[in-house]
Amino acid sequence: FFRAYVRQGDPKQCQPNRSTWHTCSYKKHFISMAVELSIELSTLSFLTLVIVLLTLRHYCGKSYNQAPWILYTLLLFSYFICFIPVPLLLCDVQAAISTKAYNPTVHTFWAVIYWSTQALAWFVLPVCKSYLEQGHFSPRKRLYAAISLNVRMYIAMGLVVLILVLWVLVKEGIDNFQALIEIGRAASNAFGLFLSMSFLGYGLVEVPRSWFFWANLERYKMWHEFTANNIWDAAEGSQIDWFDLQEEIKKITREVKEGHELYRFVEAINRTVEEVNADIHASCPNVLSTREGSRRLSHSHSREENEDAEQEFTEVSLVALNGKVKQIAHQLLKTEYEWQHHRKQYYFLEDALKAKADQAPKSLRTRRSHPEWLGPWGHFVDLAEYWYWVSLRAFVLRSIGAMLLLVSLAVLWSEAVTPMNPSWSLVNQVINVMPEGVMMQLVILALLAYITCCSYWTLFHLKLFDMYSLVPHHSNPAHLCWAGYNLTRFILPLCFNFLTIGDLMDRDAATSDISFIRVFGNMPHLGLLGDRFRRWFAPTLLICITLFTACNGFARSLSLCDLKSFVTVDHYTDEEVSEGKEILRTARKKDKSEREMEEALSSDDEDQL
Repeated sequence: FFRAYVRQGDPKQCQPNRSTWHTCSYKKHFISMAVELSIELSTLSFLTLVIVLLTLRHYCGKSYNQAPWILYTLLLFSYFICFIPVPLLLCDVQAAISTKAYNPTVHTFWAVIYWSTQALAWFVLPVCKSYLEQGHFSPRKRLYAAISLNVRMYIAMGLVVLILVLWVLVKEGIDNFQALIEIGRAASNAFGLFLSMSFLGYGLVEVPRSWFFWANLERYKMWHEFTANNIWDAAEGSQIDWFDLQEEIKKITREVKEGHELYRFVEAINRTVEEVNADIHASCPNVLSTREGSRRLSHSHSREENEDAEQEFTEVSLVALNGKVKQIAHQLLKTEYEWQHHRKQYYFLEDALKAKADQAPKSLRTRRSHPEWLGPWGHFVDLAEYWYWVSLRAFVLRSIGAMLLLVSLAVLWSEAVTPMNPSWSLVNQVINVMPEGVMMQLVILALLAYITCCSYWTLFHLKLFDMYSLVPHHSNPAHLCWAGYNLTRFILPLCFNFLTIGDLMDRDAATSDISFIRVFGNMPHLGLLGDRFRRWFAPTLLICITLFTACNGFARSLSLCDLKSFVTVDHYTDEEVSEGKEILRTARKKDKSEREMEEALSSDDEDQL
């Protein structure tokens, strides 16, 4: 938009020398190009920063006090580095197509992003994650333990990498240092492509499928009923673990009196426990369920047997206990939020389906109140919400799912035909056939953004055995670091793959008009780690994962291991659904009685006043 307005004059009519600098339009054109680029990059950076802040706010929420502010600043920078390549690559490609020239400013941006992602992915964020998971009481010891842990891990990984490098050196006959650097870059790119193709292949299927799934209220309600038992058991198990841990801490507190050399460590643990209990009672006062009593009795005998046993307390044991406190506390807060959110969603779906069956317009806000600024318009908001959920929602979500499915098929087609003939790729057709202008920019941006969103969606929803899962408003900062260093490892290879299916990589990197190619480079001819990996292995991996996901291969495989959270709707049993329905209806009656009791108490207080 700025290019047509700002750019004036033709730089080809005069050369940038001392005699013509002040007498021709080159100076004017140079200044206009600098202003244009500054405006574009500033605007894109600001919009990207807003998106990153909203993303971190969505996942951090109430867990913002679990880490120092400097770590959140580092997370903000990391996620910004992972989101900015999407609009920046669009500007880079558009500038190369329209001007046929290389831009040194954009090159500088890409160089900063490239080396920042390498540092964040392989050292900074892994150390931060380990730092947050350590149980040491001083920051210095935690940092030392985190660095030591990562150094030992990289030594073990380095032995495997060294064997691979020696094999490539012997096979390719490489005998210079520059070629060795190219091998390292090719290995990093290949690993990033492997991650990006794995996440993208899953997301291309599950993102459109999710919209179709959400459109069916009956199936969506059934999914809530099926998963209710697992979520409730997880919340209840976390409560029992937290209760047992507090009993252990109380016993240690009785043994370690004031003046003991370990007393300050015990006090630090007790302060953490008090903070967690305050957070729990603020968000969910009745955290202990009625079913916990029976389980607590079953654990009481084992605790009584161990009370008489002598136990030696050392700083090492207290460090391990402090790490356990952090882990169980986060698990408790996360599972309680998931159970509360699951119940609220189920209640709303149940009310929406009942209103749809009654065919009588009424408010669906059974537990919510309108903002005060709506005033008398609240009634119309209720009617609009009713008609949306009853009549329009299915059509809107299915339409969005159909459009996303078409985009997924376009991406899959482009990936499949690139090894044979890149000119058949739809991305290549957009770049080479469509006329230059705003429409072409929007189409390229839409394709690149969709590819990135599918990959990110998979990573943010990854919940294998509940390790490093991200939960809205209650995500552990260590889990955000884990997601961050995975993002930094595959975002640039993902951009590399986009240029590959657009047939923009088959050129000399040193003379390319695209600044990204000059910085990132082209994968050399190094057998499996080189050009063959880019052109054949990566698309094949993507297609295989896509087909496997489309056939519910992951759900079917994991269900064999009795991992019910991965089972699809088509494999629900009536017994499991009925059990979840009974749990949710019992919880709704309990919530209703507690809410009525609170309203009665509040009305009594108002009468007394």
